[in-house]
Amino acid sequence: MSNEDYLKQKNIGVETSTYRELLQILNGYGNNRWWQSESPRTRAYYQTMDENSSLILPYRQYMKDLGVLLAREVQLYEIRMSNKTELRQEVVQAWSLEVVS
Repeated sequence: MSNEDYLKQKNIGVETSTYRELLQILNGYGNNRWWQSESPRTRAYYQTMDENSSLILPYRQYMKDLGVLLAREVQLYEIRMSNKTELRQEVVQAWSLEVVS
């Protein structure tokens, strides 16, 4: 699936600034199309590490995927907080545990 098709699937209008911004972000990842991965752990890791203001994944999918990666229920305030340092640290730790094993 192309990046353009992915954004259409998310119902983002082609003429919007959101579409252009997200397309630029997706294209910036080159061949690493983590948002299309079958692995919720992969999707949660890369979405959390992404420094852009817009979510690439649908919000509910991101929450669900984070729960899988962290093996716990994730609260809304954790991803909305202005400083996500603690969440990122937890995600990196959970990701590295799987990579090592």
